[in-house]
Amino acid sequence: MLAEALGDANPAAALQRSSLDWGAPRSLKELGMPEAAIGQIVAEVTTRPYSNPREVTPEAARRILERAVAGDDV
Repeated sequence: MLAEALGDANPAAALQRSSLDWGAPRSLKELGMPEAAIGQIVAEVTTRPYSNPREVTPEAARRILERAVAGDDV
C-alpha cells in the first residue's frame, strides 16, 4: 500500500528522498547532539534494561550512534 501511494517499490528510500528534499535534518549532529555525548548515551542505553529483540552491546550502540551523528545510513 505504501509503495503504491508513494509510487516507488522501495517506500523507505522514497521517504528518505522526500525528507531530504524537504530539508529535514539528516544527522543527530544537525539536531544538536554533540559527538562528545556518545559515551554518555552508550552508558545509558546499555545499563538501563528495556525490552529489545536483540541484545544491546556498548560496541553496537556506539557504532549506530557514531553513524547517526555523522548522518550515515544506519
